[in-house]
Amino acid sequence: MVDGGAVTDALSGGLAGLAKTAGHEWSEVARATFEYSKSRIRVCRGWTFNAPLLFVTSNFYFWTIEFPLKQRLFLTFFLVILFLIIGIGAYKSWLYLSRNHYARLTHYYLEMKNAELKDGRLYPGTVAIPRIEERKTQAVAPVRLKMLRSFLWGSGFVTLIYWPFSHWFFPDWYHNLLGFSSYDLSLVRIIGTLGLLPVMGFFMVARDPLRNRDFLFALIAISVLIALTYVFLIHVTGFPIKVYINIAILLFNAIVMSLLYPWQDAWQTGQNQTRDE
Repeated sequence: MVDGGAVTDALSGGLAGLAKTAGHEWSEVARATFEYSKSRIRVCRGWTFNAPLLFVTSNFYFWTIEFPLKQRLFLTFFLVILFLIIGIGAYKSWLYLSRNHYARLTHYYLEMKNAELKDGRLYPGTVAIPRIEERKTQAVAPVRLKMLRSFLWGSGFVTLIYWPFSHWFFPDWYHNLLGFSSYDLSLVRIIGTLGLLPVMGFFMVARDPLRNRDFLFALIAISVLIALTYVFLIHVTGFPIKVYINIAILLFNAIVMSLLYPWQDAWQTGQNQTRDE
């Protein structure tokens, strides 16, 4: 190394300590990284299987104890939403973390295969560990995707006000609007808190509809299922007829999301990602 000049030898000067540390501790750092990565994968894999099991056991509990039918239906409905979102999120995270984990393993293997042996120690190369290449979504049906993202952001904010906020801060207004003569405030606030789950789903999908398409499918399916549940409650348990307002909103959301989503492009993107991996 020349005074005031560029560093020409990685094992001298200011980089000597870094190079020696890499040579002595690289394998230990790599092992700790992989152990941490595997622990994250195990957590996500566990919740993928725990979500349906918890849904079954919790529903079994609520339907075997003395509990009003109306509250059982509400709890079953919101447990479906809760554990569906948890299960899908854990499953997607499990796949994503697993792909990155094995990509790192492959790269470490190739890097160490070409590493140099210096002073009796193996020094890895300086190539950065690559992450899974995320396919760009801007080129896929850009106008349609822009409209879908705008709709999802708007739906998320409207749902946040109409569902969680109204149930927590304006329950009288909400129930008067739909024609309810009375309500259980504690149950209403539980429902309001659970309403944050679809709101977060809207916002998550709005950030990248193609990458988070599984969450979009879940939102469409949940919208239809909630609408059918409301129909059942109106005709069987005596819900006010004005609840059809909620049914119309839910079906409108499901139809618009289905029409705006670029199904063919998303399918082709998924096929390309599968081949690349």
